[in-house]
Amino acid sequence: MTRKKKKTKAQALAVVPELPNPSAAEQEAISQAKARCDARGVRVKIGFSYDPATGGIVMSNPHTDHAGWGVRLRDALGTCSGAFVNGELRRIATFLRGSDGEIDRQEVDAFFAVLDGAK
Repeated sequence: MTRKKKKTKAQALAVVPELPNPSAAEQEAISQAKARCDARGVRVKIGFSYDPATGGIVMSNPHTDHAGWGVRLRDALGTCSGAFVNGELRRIATFLRGSDGEIDRQEVDAFFAVLDGAK
């Protein structure tokens, strides 16, 4: 009598079952989601620049229209106050700063995408 060898985890994962096609309901949901995504505007983003005075990286506008970017930030945060936006940027930078002291741009952009999308 011979014993069957157990498959290793790698061997078990190597066998990928064939995936089914999406159902009609799922296809419709995908179509609707695509339409909503296409209808959404561009989300507000943050730029980063070098500050020669401090030698550090600071959050700033990602393009040449600084005033327009400020309006977008105030809109995303639901305020008219530039002081509020500046305070929140400092708070966000502190919250999203990694253990290496660096601010993760993608994390900041994701944060603002959530806020901007909640309008």
